Amino acid sequence: MPRPQLNGILNIDKPPQWTSHDVVAKLRRILGIQKIGHTGTLDPMATGVLLLCVGKATRAVQFLMGLEKEYLATMRLGGESDTLDAQGHVSISEKCPSVSLADVQEVFRHFKGEQEQIPPMFSAVKHRGQPLHRLARRGKTVGRRARRVNIRSLKIHCYEPPDVTFQVSCSSGTYVRVLAADMGQELGCGAYLTKLSRTRLGPFHLQEALSLSQVTRCAETGKLEAHLLPVSEGLKGYSKLVVYSWSTPRVIHGQPLTREIFQEVAPDAKRDDQVRIEDPDGRLLAMAKLLIHAEQISDLSPTDIVCRPMRVLS
Repeated sequence: MPRPQLNGILNIDKPPQWTSHDVVAKLRRILGIQKIGHTGTLDPMATGVLLLCVGKATRAVQFLMGLEKEYLATMRLGGESDTLDAQGHVSISEKCPSVSLADVQEVFRHFKGEQEQIPPMFSAVKHRGQPLHRLARRGKTVGRRARRVNIRSLKIHCYEPPDVTFQVSCSSGTYVRVLAADMGQELGCGAYLTKLSRTRLGPFHLQEALSLSQVTRCAETGKLEAHLLPVSEGLKGYSKLVVYSWSTPRVIHGQPLTREIFQEVAPDAKRDDQVRIEDPDGRLLAMAKLLIHAEQISDLSPTDIVCRPMRVLS
């Protein structure tokens, strides 16, 4: 009997010392499916939530990568690492100032909010088509453009010198390794990560994630399909625009999305926002880019274009 076609999102608890690509390769072997992609690289040292898109769900990878992330991390004060974590070459500071809990709390307050972050050399960011980590392993350092990131929440869980365990909620593109190193510099003693676990990615939580052994057992017993989550679950954070039933064929064929086809528009949606397009029954049809503020749509004529289709998902 042929295997049922698998489509959806798997919430995987990535084990330590595995790359994100290792996990994808493992799932391809377990499921016998090549069409699998992940929604954002986790460092080999890191554990926790890694979303894998299976089958047709791979169409949504680019939109799931932008979800807010939450981590539980431990940084060690009094040293620096070339990889910014414990897996690199660590240099211990010979003259490390005494750092109090009050000092750490003050620096944590300073690092909340929007800020510029330079991606580390040991990362998957590409320079002229090559991942930076490949250049770094050859001893090369190249200039990197700073990125705007948002540290939405930063809380100290425990301070047992020289280790600080903390929770951080942040925007996509944030490197917790860089955050730890920058805070260590601010404290005047240096710091590097010793532990990192992604506890949440958008609406997907670590408590609900499957281990690789659980995935294997579910695949062998034919129960994996029950653990595949619909793409719509991961995109609930995007503003919603609802089209009339009669216009559904127009949407799924990627035709222009004009004012006349919209039944409901999220009032908070802004120009250039990525938005989800649904039918009146709540079925996700596509993702699109809004070309005008939602509050101005009512002023358009019926044939004026409201959205530019980005990806059909139905």
